Amino acid sequence: MIAESNRGIDPVTLAVRATDEAGNVGKSASIGVQFAAERVDGAIYYWTTTPTTTSIMRFDFASQSALAPVLQQTDGIGAV
Repeated sequence: MIAESNRGIDPVTLAVRATDEAGNVGKSASIGVQFAAERVDGAIYYWTTTPTTTSIMRFDFASQSALAPVLQQTDGIGAV
């Protein structure tokens, strides 16, 4: 709802607030977030490297599941 109601206009200011069990309140720095006027179709590729897994990942903006490994270490990717 926030993205849809702010598509293609000036950035929205975002800050996060939270409390702990003792009632102390913390607040993040404010940032500006802008939403594209038009739908974004496409994907971004990136890699993960952990001690147990190396994968090339794809985040598909148009997908419902969005995140899927493209290649995994078992596909023959060399050690990083």
